[in-house]
Amino acid sequence: RVAWTSHENGPTSVAKSSLATGLVYAYTKRPSRLGVDAWYLTALDARTGRTAFSVRTGTGALMNNHYAAVTIAPDGSAFIATPAGMVRVRDRD
Repeated sequence: RVAWTSHENGPTSVAKSSLATGLVYAYTKRPSRLGVDAWYLTALDARTGRTAFSVRTGTGALMNNHYAAVTIAPDGSAFIATPAGMVRVRDRD
């Protein structure tokens, strides 16, 4: 049976789940009427599927992660490999 669904679109994402946070992290895109090719690190609540947060990481084709996995470091930072380089997302100190 399907436990939940989400409207988030992760076209090239290999999502990663964290038992410590209870979140599923995915690299997502949103539709844009202006044609902006923006990418986001999005966290979904693993129990409900609701979007917990979404952080814009950049725009353009070089920000596509081409199916690379989202990696969660021990300090909670998320890393996404892109042709433009490594993207790091973390909470503020």
